[in-house]
Amino acid sequence: MSIKYLRSLEEVWEDNLLPISDLRFETSPIPENSIRHHAILEVLRRIPEKDYIKLKEYAFLFEWFIPDYSESSGIIPFFSTIYPHDKGENCLRSAAWVPVVYLSPSLENEQLGKSVAVVAHELAHIVLKHNLVVKNKEEYINQEESIFCLLCEWGFEKETKKHLDNIKTPIKIIPQQKINIIAVADQVR
Repeated sequence: MSIKYLRSLEEVWEDNLLPISDLRFETSPIPENSIRHHAILEVLRRIPEKDYIKLKEYAFLFEWFIPDYSESSGIIPFFSTIYPHDKGENCLRSAAWVPVVYLSPSLENEQLGKSVAVVAHELAHIVLKHNLVVKNKEEYINQEESIFCLLCEWGFEKETKKHLDNIKTPIKIIPQQKINIIAVADQVR
């Protein structure tokens, strides 16, 4: 069975979904030797239209972080976590959590199929608007099951099943922290 691409590299590039913050010195949107960037492109070209549209709408809600092995340290300029509140344009609030899609440099040592499964998995969290910090193991398991169903719907069942053993349950589930956003918003104004 051949892979069906629903959009071109140019379309994904124009839709501003590709990570560009770490491509400071690149002239091409996808570095030739980066498995992680190729996996991102593979996923974004194959996701069904309805969820691709969601990702385009959510593009300002998450940031890519794809450090190179050569980058041992640095200050990373992520976009601001302060944005307009529902009560008007001049009323700002601070986001409690900002999703950052982190793709480890160790993925460069993996086969493209595993990297595709990892990228699709992380983007599914964005599309499904999952909590970044889960309350308990049951919520974690429910999120992972819904992701698997979505990945199968997207056409990534083969890659996901092949690498499912590598997706491990976290040792410790961090309780959801309660943050008083109103108090934070008052401090920002």
